[in-house]
Amino acid sequence: MRKILIGLCLLLFVSPLFSQDLSGLVYDKMYNCVLSNDLNELEKLLDDCENINAVSKDGHHVFEAVFIMENCEAAELFISKGVDIEYINENGSSLKELMLETSNRKLISFIE
Repeated sequence: MRKILIGLCLLLFVSPLFSQDLSGLVYDKMYNCVLSNDLNELEKLLDDCENINAVSKDGHHVFEAVFIMENCEAAELFISKGVDIEYINENGSSLKELMLETSNRKLISFIE
């Protein structure tokens, strides 16, 4: 229940603030796929996307939603498609560091 509430808060309050290299619609679709665990649609979007490492104007990467939702399947998909886990976000943390900070051993195992 907690993850659902966090996801809804992110969807309602954070995702509308984004203005990305990707079209806003594609970015939002990717973000929503991570939140809803729609891996089939996420894979299609990643396959069609020109820049898997595109970020918002605020420096947010859609891959960051993976940590919040602890979505291991989406993490594996992003990594297999070539996401740059060394990307440094607006807070000075790399995506890799954020993964290592989680308590989810499966997420961490993808980069060890």
